[in-house]
Amino acid sequence: KMSGEKFTNTKGIFRKSDPFYQIVRSDVGERGPEWNVVHRSQPIMNKLSPDWPEERIELSKLCYGDIDKRLQLSIFDYEKNGDHVFMGGIEISVAEVVENFQNEQFELEITKKKKKTGKLILHWAEVTYNE
Repeated sequence: KMSGEKFTNTKGIFRKSDPFYQIVRSDVGERGPEWNVVHRSQPIMNKLSPDWPEERIELSKLCYGDIDKRLQLSIFDYEKNGDHVFMGGIEISVAEVVENFQNEQFELEITKKKKKTGKLILHWAEVTYNE
């Protein structure tokens, strides 16, 4: 369960952004290293402090079960034409989330070009392994 707080608006004065988050992982393809989308949330319309619904993401899909694998967690402003606008992001691993997660919440600073563009709050996370 995640939410955002005070994201920088990309729409100008009269409209608000429609943020969604996307998680990508590094893979090795035919041409070498590449980033592949493993999860994308639904956009929350007209909110600079969105509250996304709880989602379940398989660890095998997220990072092939390698909790130290680096992931990029990015926030985008949704556009109908598919030209989504990057709002900011962070690079992190599942291991870092588990290590830093407190019982109440875990906050991540979202940046774009080394400038803070908002905060991502992880309210709840659970890592389980299927036997």
